[in-house]
Amino acid sequence: MPGRSDADATVIPDTASAGTIAGDQRGFRAKAMSGRPRERAAPCSKDYPSEYPSAELKGPCPTLSGTFENAGTEVPIPQKPKPPPLLTGALFPPGVIPRSAQVARVRLHGPAQNEFEMAALSGDDRLVAKSSLVQAKSTGNPPERTKFTCTGNYVDIQTGEKADSGGGYMGTTTTHRQLFRAGDGSLIVLEEEEHAGFSFIVPVQFYKHKYWRYVQVADASPATSLAY
Repeated sequence: MPGRSDADATVIPDTASAGTIAGDQRGFRAKAMSGRPRERAAPCSKDYPSEYPSAELKGPCPTLSGTFENAGTEVPIPQKPKPPPLLTGALFPPGVIPRSAQVARVRLHGPAQNEFEMAALSGDDRLVAKSSLVQAKSTGNPPERTKFTCTGNYVDIQTGEKADSGGGYMGTTTTHRQLFRAGDGSLIVLEEEEHAGFSFIVPVQFYKHKYWRYVQVADASPATSLAY
């Protein structure tokens, strides 16, 4: 699996059986860097929440097909109360979900044949919106939430890059969401924000991350594709 130096992150030992991960430390790191980009790591080298079922990292490109609750849970728990993280917000490109829509579940299919399909469903299983991602053929910066890559044992979606500045700092923030399954079938999303730039001419790189979990629900008519 991809790794990183001890200076970049705390690596959680694999205390479970093969194919699972566990851990309970959380936090965020900041440090002056030599200018060398930090190697992004797989989810199994981060502080996987002990509150969640053990993760199953099956590769090289895990199937995420299934139907999941749209409202999830977050770790670390936010200090201030806020609405639950929505799977539609994590996966769908901006503007696809109507503002007034009431989405109860999200149905996923794939990745298969270089495509990852998704459908937002109402409480009575009516289609609210659908979208799809195509597999990226390069490591460049694709448009926000239009492409995915299979990196190791998870599906990686780059959700955007933006400029940051303030307080003597100037740089960019790149956000990735890494998707994989837990042992109980639920969908786990690891969001990582990577900040790189200069603080008063000193190269700085730091990152923050959090986990979201979305429970899988019974699907009365599982689809082989999302042909709505």
